[in-house]
This record gives sequence, structure tokens and C-alpha cells, in this order.
Amino acid sequence: MTTKGVTPEVEAAFASVLDLFEQGADVRQQYSVLRGMASLYLFRAQLDETARLAREILALGDAERDPDMLIDGHLLVGATKSTVDDLEGGLDHFDQAIALFPARPGTAQTVRVGNDPRVSTLTTSAITLWLMGFPDLAADRANAALALATRLDHPFTSAYALFHAGLLRFWRRDPDIALDLAIRLLELSDEHGFRIWTAAGGCLLGAVQVELGRSAEGLANVRSGVDLYQELRSPPIFWPFLLFLDAGASGRAGRPADGLRAVDAAIEILGAGSGTTVLPELHILKGDLLGALPPDEGGGASSAEPWYRLAFDRAGELNARMSMLRAATRSGRLRLADGEPEAAAAILGPVYASFTEGFATADLRDAEALLATVVPGHDRDERG
Repeated sequence: MTTKGVTPEVEAAFASVLDLFEQGADVRQQYSVLRGMASLYLFRAQLDETARLAREILALGDAERDPDMLIDGHLLVGATKSTVDDLEGGLDHFDQAIALFPARPGTAQTVRVGNDPRVSTLTTSAITLWLMGFPDLAADRANAALALATRLDHPFTSAYALFHAGLLRFWRRDPDIALDLAIRLLELSDEHGFRIWTAAGGCLLGAVQVELGRSAEGLANVRSGVDLYQELRSPPIFWPFLLFLDAGASGRAGRPADGLRAVDAAIEILGAGSGTTVLPELHILKGDLLGALPPDEGGGASSAEPWYRLAFDRAGELNARMSMLRAATRSGRLRLADGEPEAAAAILGPVYASFTEGFATADLRDAEALLATVVPGHDRDERG
């Protein structure tokens, strides 16, 4: 699964282990099988099955007072919660897992082929914190994941950390840092034959290059990454994120129609029930792409605004404040362009006032600049 994806051979191997497991196994073997099956279901985006097995692992860890089992259980329960519709609940499980780190040795779990769960906990909680509106705390968690992966000296864990930390930095609009992480990921993946991470890293690298103005080179790298990923029996859970990178790169490179095809495919996948907490970000991107199209092709501000509103409303239900802020900033610009500064302030002001950190990040700077335009005397230190 690490090198070739979720192939029929992988599924057959898990099935044979499951047969042995059902014939009787000790506690450690039960844990190993449950963890392996949970990973398979998670990679397939079968989150109900993942959550069921995660609860079993957590119960087993409580009974055995085993930190390995508890970290895995909290990670998997937290991942399913934060991915579907409960960011706060997911973060609580991540924090419980992190509190158990000192009980674990500083080395990687040598029997594990995939990534170390402590690094996964840090990167997944980083993305959760970003969505919840804590971009600086998110960056701290991602940095901790990279540092831990380096200490563990476990190549697959490092690849996992580099991709997810790079994706976070891309979302934070830190392109120079994201570029360095993507390059390091590709170098590591090429060295160890991690084709899945070569594909994902190519998409990330290309999206960052487009962001930095290297559109032709960037689009070529995105396309190569997408093509390679489709050749593999790759974990479906990563596919919407690669489509997101593809769509955004197409839009920034002046090809919004191409981007719409990719983002619509991603929305269809996530709208089916898995990954709904990031769905508002896809709605925002669709609004951006429609806004870049001329009205005679179905685009323009009037086509973009409903998607920003949908993103804002859905993000509000999830308490995903960063997505709320990004959607509100875009809606506010449209209201200001229509000569409605009060409406712009009404939608953006309360969201911005709820933030307690991250004011140097690009999205909060954009929001502050817009509020300074529509609210006379607006000052960041007087919010709320």
C-alpha cells in the first residue's frame, strides 16, 4: 500500500490477515489488524467503517493502558470527526493523543510500513486548527510534525509530513515555504520510490509555482502529478485535494473553465459525505473561478456571489472561521463594488472580530484592508 496504493494485492493481503484474526489472536495482534483495516478504510474514504474500528482501538487502548493504541485510537476518531462535521471534537481527540506523546519512545514504530501516528496527529490537527481560524497555531503544529519526522528518520513518515505541511502552507498563502517543502518531498519520494507522494508532490509543486507566477511550468507539473496519481490504485481520500490544487492552479493561470471542471469533480466527491469540513473551501474556489469568467460564458460577480454565500453559511455551521473569513472577504468586495459598504462591513466585521491570532497572514491582512475601506477609523486593536 505504501509504494503502489490500494491494489487488489493489498486488499487480498488484508483479507487473509482478517481470516487469521477471526480464528483467534492476542491483544497485540488484534490491535495490529484493527489498525491496518482502519488505515485501509480511511484511505478509501469509508469513514463510517474507519470510525467504528477507531472506537474499538480506543477501547482496547483504554483496557490495556497502552499509549500506542490510545494515540492511534484518538488519531483515527479525531480524523473522522474533523473530516466530516466536528472540528472541535476532532481537535479534542488530537490534543489527547499529543498529551500521550511523552509516553512513547523517540523512535519510529519499526513494524509500521506507513507513517508514524504522532506525525499524522500533528499534521491533521494543524489543518483542523487552520480551518477553525488559528493559522499560527496550525503552523506551529505543522512545524512540530516536520521536526518529529526528521528525528524519527523514517522516510515514509517524512514524506507524509512534507506533503501535509506543504498543503497547509499553500492554504496559508506562504508560497516560498510551500515551494521548499514540495521540492523536498519530491526529492525524498524519488529516492525511495514513493510514487503516491511523487504524484501528490508534483501537484503541490505545480500549484505553488503558478502562485509564484511560473504558470506554464506549474501547470505542467500539476498535470504530471494528476496523470501519475490516476495511473495508480491510489488512496481516494487524497484525490479531492489534488483536484483542488489542479483547479486553483488553472484559475490562477488564466484558465478558469479548466478549473471549474476540476473543482466540480472535487465538490461531487466531498459532497457525497466524506470531507465536508473542507467543502466550503471548494465553494469559495468555485466562486473565484466563476468570477474570472466573462458573463457571456456564465461567469461574473452575479454567478460568484451565491457560492461565496453558500461557503459562508456552511462554514458557519461547522465553526470553520477561516473559511467564513475568506468567503466574507470576497462577498464584501462584491458589496463594496456595488456601492454597499455597510453591507460589506456587516458580513465581514463580526467574523474578523472573532479572530485572536494570525493577523500577519495574508487572509487576515486582506480582511483588515477591506474593513479599513468600509469602516471609517477601523483599527485591528479595537475589533469587537
